[in-house]
Amino acid sequence: MNAEGVAQLAAAVREIGTATDPLRIAECDLILRDFQKDRGAWDICFSIVTHAPGQGDVQYAPDLVTFASQTMVSVLKVKTPSITMAMDEFVALLLNDGARQSWTPQIRSNMVRVLVKAMARLCTTEEEADQFFSTVQHQLVGIELPSHDSVLCWVEFLGIIALEYGNGDGSKLPPKQKTLFRIVVRRLSDAIFEQLNTIFQSMCDETHVVTQVLVATEMWVQHYKVPLANIQSIVEPCFSMGPNLFASPEEQLATAAEQLLMAVVDTYNDEESQVAFATYVVQWHIALVPAQAQIHAVCAAASLPFIDMPSFSELYVPLIQGIIEYTHCGVLSCASHMFRFWLRFPDHLKDDETTVLARSGIEALVAQSAYTTGYTLSEEWDEESDFRGSVRTCIREMTQTMPTLGTWLLECAVGTLSQCLQEESVSLQSLLAAEAMLHAISAIAKQLFSIIDVPQDGTESLQNQFLQLCCQVPDHPAILCIVCMLFGVIASYLSSHPHLLHPAVATILRGLVFSEDADTFPMRQAEDHVATIALVKIARLWPDASLIPLLLPLHTDEQIVASLSRTSRLLLWQATCEATNHTDTETFGTVQEVISLPWQSLNDMLDQGSLTHETLETAELLLDMLGVCFKYFRVGQVGTNMCNLISRLLSIEGETATSVAARVAHYVTSQASGWQQLIEGFGKVLEVIVCNPLFEAEAIGVSITNVSCHLDSIETASTSLSVVCKALERWASTEVIVTAALQLVQHHSQQLEALSLSSATMLFRISTQCRFSIPDVFISSGAATFLFDVLVCQPLEAGTFPEDRKLTSAWFGFLACYYVLSEDGGPCLVSQLESPDHVTMAPFLRGINSLYLAASGVLPSWSLDGIMNILRQIVQIHGAETTITALAELMQHPEFARSHLSEAGRQKYLESFHQHVTSGNWQKLKNATKQFCGGKKRGTSGTPSRAGSSTAPSP
Repeated sequence: MNAEGVAQLAAAVREIGTATDPLRIAECDLILRDFQKDRGAWDICFSIVTHAPGQGDVQYAPDLVTFASQTMVSVLKVKTPSITMAMDEFVALLLNDGARQSWTPQIRSNMVRVLVKAMARLCTTEEEADQFFSTVQHQLVGIELPSHDSVLCWVEFLGIIALEYGNGDGSKLPPKQKTLFRIVVRRLSDAIFEQLNTIFQSMCDETHVVTQVLVATEMWVQHYKVPLANIQSIVEPCFSMGPNLFASPEEQLATAAEQLLMAVVDTYNDEESQVAFATYVVQWHIALVPAQAQIHAVCAAASLPFIDMPSFSELYVPLIQGIIEYTHCGVLSCASHMFRFWLRFPDHLKDDETTVLARSGIEALVAQSAYTTGYTLSEEWDEESDFRGSVRTCIREMTQTMPTLGTWLLECAVGTLSQCLQEESVSLQSLLAAEAMLHAISAIAKQLFSIIDVPQDGTESLQNQFLQLCCQVPDHPAILCIVCMLFGVIASYLSSHPHLLHPAVATILRGLVFSEDADTFPMRQAEDHVATIALVKIARLWPDASLIPLLLPLHTDEQIVASLSRTSRLLLWQATCEATNHTDTETFGTVQEVISLPWQSLNDMLDQGSLTHETLETAELLLDMLGVCFKYFRVGQVGTNMCNLISRLLSIEGETATSVAARVAHYVTSQASGWQQLIEGFGKVLEVIVCNPLFEAEAIGVSITNVSCHLDSIETASTSLSVVCKALERWASTEVIVTAALQLVQHHSQQLEALSLSSATMLFRISTQCRFSIPDVFISSGAATFLFDVLVCQPLEAGTFPEDRKLTSAWFGFLACYYVLSEDGGPCLVSQLESPDHVTMAPFLRGINSLYLAASGVLPSWSLDGIMNILRQIVQIHGAETTITALAELMQHPEFARSHLSEAGRQKYLESFHQHVTSGNWQKLKNATKQFCGGKKRGTSGTPSRAGSSTAPSP
């Protein structure tokens, strides 16, 4: 390319980023692409890069040089003689300071990438690999004191290899080149690191260069595991100057040093290396710098496998003492790093010396986990909670490995609590220290309280002494919260010690008055009030009915109600029901007393007309409380009363506008979501009632019927149909239930298009179940005729049946039940073959016509198997002759699905039907029916054409 061509290329590079004319941009793009495909592109680009601005007489713009360097990367896809011959000159160019003075970082990166690609592509034989290495090594060794810019080039070379060819195995290369590539990479890295080791000390004042060297070294340690000896001169200064580097104001330098040392300690895990690392670390002065703390923890954890070795005899104790000091340093960001050590330490608890260190470690963990006096719900709370969770894990692991640590910790807890309670005025600091100790005990409570310690001298066991002290803690939410959680964990232990049970519950009740949403020290465990969780666990194990009088008044205590969320109030109510559930069935008065609280409250709201927009949330809660009751109480009369109450509540929806405005404000008229939720709540309670195996159908059947009448709107269809499904599962053969179900089904069947797919599917399945449960009721109620017309035939005749597999399957099942004979569950419901008025299609024919409508496109093509299955059942039940006669008559009716076809076409199909039915060849009948009903339409994934199409082909 001559000077004019280079000028054209430079103009294209410049204008492609600045031009606004789309045609000019496309023209420039074409020029650049054609150039990159040119066989001489490498030589031209090499010339441009060599004569960058400031180099010789010819000067090129930086954007052209950048493009040239990018092109050199892209053309290195194949090996060409010109590229091979140019490599010696190219490497010399990389190491020549003068040639790179004006290179931007992007140009330098591209040029280094060229070298990496060249190494990967050109080293296809051992001779070529040796030649390539000799070229690079000659240029590298020839520079006695390379500039910092040269160093950055080689550092970048190392980084690109590590990133693009991770692990240095040339995984992106053809298999035959991988071994050669690995050899060249190893030899080059050794040579480069040898140079870096030589000059690293002289570069310490150049922060940017040092940072890049550390980053590249860390990448090679991780991806390639370069021999430690090769990077020793880089790693040793980092260890010796570690504290200064970590505290450096240059954040990138500090991070690079931290990452390198972490990688080195994790990678070189032999005894000799770990001794060297630990020797450096124990000489550091403790500094509250997270990076230094992390390196200390990483080094100590990596040294654990060697603590029994003589080489570590004088190192591991100072290492662990440093860990303990960091753990209790008061800086959470430093202390958190110590878990890397503490989580591994339990596997190495072997002797008295390590046990002493473990005790010191637990004391440090507990002390650091204490809340601060300014503890609030904030972002720091999440960090503190995570820290406390890790403390629990560490203590649990250590005590499982060495159980005596658990007993020792319990003794410490007794001492801490005793000292705290002896203070005349307990300080918050002492209280929080005691809370931290209780928090540690709660982590191993199941272990500590699974074995009862009974002293021989008749005194209280250590566990009982501890629990008695817990019952005496002052009224402060911080410590009451952890006490409540602890009592919930050891509920089974408390239930076996009656003299501790009542004081424990009294302590829990003291915690109820503190809010779970308080700004400081909330009484919360996960998402619920910790006291209510404890009460539920204890109530399950309470031996008698004495807990009920303690719990019932809590539901009307304004202070307690204000401290609990809705979920926690339900948990408190669940605890009340749990306590009641332990009484004998004869004590019906106790059950009624519990139920009367929400039941009477709801009735009072109705009597006083106070069920309004503002009180709906209360009504929902009361209803949920009643729902909880029915999971525990198994008395049929309760179900009757409950259904009557729901009937009364639901009757509000049917009152006059004036009454509605007075009672539910604008809720019903505006169709707000709250009223809908209340109705759904009624449905949930009903489901609980009908699922209770001890409720008798006769006792509550009438009430369920009344309730179902109110749950008949589109908005409540899902709820009401679900209730009826549950009722039929329990009382499928009870007339009052089946009657109620049929009433609801007949109502909703007229709204089929408006129902959700799931509700419509339930509608068909309920109808099918009612038909087989009590056939006489199904017929005498008029439902049989009505539902056949509305559910079976009309949707297909209107061509509006939803396309859903589950719904279609339910429709097939309901249609099939109409053709069943008496021995299979009742008389055939569509046995009439002749039209009553010689105009209307007979029921037997109408059902078959619905199948042909479905096959003609009303239903998707995948429903054809179901259609043929129903036809086959009809033939098998009523006989081939009856079915063929009915089909022949159907074909003459003007409303037949395929009436638009010629007489010859219909007759031909009838003959095929007769032939295949007689021979039992159902597959051929399916194919004939498919063709008769229109086959597949183009572009519709096989959906047959719609019935009545004027373009449908004639058979």
